Amino acid sequence: MPRKTRITLISTGGTIAGLGQVGHSTGYTAGAVDAQTLLDAIPGVHGLASLRIVPLFSIGSQDFTETHSMLLRQAVMDALNDRQTDAVLVTHGTDTLEETAFFLHLTVPVQSKPVLLTAAMRPASAASADGSGNLRDALHALRSLCASRPVKTPNIWVLMANRLYGAIETSKRNALAPDAFHNQRHCAFLLDEHLEWISAPVEGAWPAGRFASVLDKAMVNWASGKGASQDDFDGLLPEVPVFVCHQDINPKRVAAMLKPVPRGWVIAGVGHGAVPAMLHPLVNKLLQQGCWIMRASRTPEGPVFVSGENPWNQSSFEGRMLASGRLTPWQSRIALQLSLLESDIAA
Repeated sequence: MPRKTRITLISTGGTIAGLGQVGHSTGYTAGAVDAQTLLDAIPGVHGLASLRIVPLFSIGSQDFTETHSMLLRQAVMDALNDRQTDAVLVTHGTDTLEETAFFLHLTVPVQSKPVLLTAAMRPASAASADGSGNLRDALHALRSLCASRPVKTPNIWVLMANRLYGAIETSKRNALAPDAFHNQRHCAFLLDEHLEWISAPVEGAWPAGRFASVLDKAMVNWASGKGASQDDFDGLLPEVPVFVCHQDINPKRVAAMLKPVPRGWVIAGVGHGAVPAMLHPLVNKLLQQGCWIMRASRTPEGPVFVSGENPWNQSSFEGRMLASGRLTPWQSRIALQLSLLESDIAA
């Protein structure tokens, strides 16, 4: 008999562990159900894999801070370094799942063991709860990933509603539907307990593990140089707020929000990352003050290039005016934070 896939499950809370009025999908408390109870609700679950549970947090993902991200990364790395673990499964809230997945993609060292995040759009107490199905599918997907790797795989995967996404391709697109992450960029579809591959993930300028060593050094410096405890990392990463453009912007109001001047700023522009003219003087001032700015788009599909709709192309600030490419504004924030941290470590 073949050995069972050994999976470490790290639970962080979220809707998948939510509990509320029986039969209702709203008015619930995130993270109220422990992981073992969720697993026990899946018929035959113990025949699917050998499971070890690490209960890390019990919160909604909207409440994630830098500390939560750092501690989750460490828990994932501890599991990957465990010889008794073949794969890692993380249960997470959907609201900021794409941010955590991308952060882990950039900061977990590349290795052969897959890490998969899953979640749910309905609490465990809802009549149409989707968490147990996603958990079951996640276990099957990890078994499939461990058994054979038909494409070059990165570290981090997300599985929702039978679809497997790379971290960069992951973005929440619906506030209510069970297939809230559905887009045409999924890499595989789970069919009859096996992954049917469609395409390989696209990493582009942000390959897996790019900032792993940088963050390791920063965490050591943070804990030793500043006397911070090992479970408090808020403030380690440079501050990078996000602003979403709209009609009739009040530049004075925006400027007031950016005092003191942050190290970086992500502008979710309109269309192809266009920044309204009324903000150009503020952007120029921030660039003069050393702020790095990344242009993204509030539009869900289509990359933002350095050249398109960018009046700073030929200016002296070109080096500090960046383009997000295929990243969402929220992923752009993480990419810019880690890039600035890398610059600090190298200085």
